[in-house]
Parts: sequence; C-alpha cells; structure tokens
Amino acid sequence: MALRPSKMRITPLKRMFHRLHDAAHAVAMNTRRFQTSANSSKNPTSSPPLPRQQAENPSLPSFSLIKQLQTAKPAVRYTIYAGLGLMATVETTFWFHVLRAKFFPRASREEQDQADALLDRLRDAMRGYHSVWMANYGRYYAAHVWGLGYGGLNGLESDGH
Repeated sequence: MALRPSKMRITPLKRMFHRLHDAAHAVAMNTRRFQTSANSSKNPTSSPPLPRQQAENPSLPSFSLIKQLQTAKPAVRYTIYAGLGLMATVETTFWFHVLRAKFFPRASREEQDQADALLDRLRDAMRGYHSVWMANYGRYYAAHVWGLGYGGLNGLESDGH
C-alpha cells in the first residue's frame, strides 16, 4: 500500500511559508522606513540610499532627465518642455513634407519640381551619412575587434565629402 501525500500536510506548510514571507517583507519595509527617517532627521537634503547595483559600480551614470525636471523650478521645467515641443514640431513638419513629396504628387509643375528637389537633397544627405557611418564603424571594428589600434583622427579617410 503506497502512501499518498495528503492536502492536510501540505496546506499548513504553504500557509506557514506565506506567513514567513509576509513577515520578512514587513521587516524589510520597516527597516527601509527606519533608515529613511534616520537619514532625514540627520540631513533633510540627503538623498535616499543608492540602489545596490549603482553602489557597487560607481561608473554607472546617475543622470535622469525626468528626475531633474521634477526637482527643477517651474521656469526651467517649462522652458525645457517648450524646447522639446519646438524640436518635435520641426521634426514632424520635416517628415510631413518628405512624405507628402514622396507619396502625393503635386498638381503644378513648379510644386512637383520643389518636391523632387527636397527628395534629392534628402537622398544625398542619407548617402553622405551612410558613407561616414560605415567608415567610422569600420575603424571601430578594426581597432576593437581585431586589435589593430584606433589611429586617432589621423586615421580618418577623406572620400571627397
């Protein structure tokens, strides 16, 4: 006759585990509250303790634009919001004109010539960017993957741009 585990034995163990887990969580939360209140009573301008990963590796960046904006004065915050809004407006307008020139032909010949000129300038800019990016990527790959050395700015090649 084989013994089967009964639910009666397992259920109390589960309850006990959950109670221990909840108790440990409560102790950890109370400890954090105590540390925060102890730190705030000593120095009201001190920041909360750093996360464990950042404390172990101080070379990690600690800048956060969102946190900086939350603590900034309203004039600074609204100036940055206005600048971001203007940049987004310019970017949206540019891509609107590119899409309009590419997919919606103009009625007059003069407007069509302007749209074609815009697309030609965009293609030239993309070709120039691609050639510079590929040259720099090739230098990085040679220097860091194959160990050939960086070469500094003297290693830049001019391809006529």
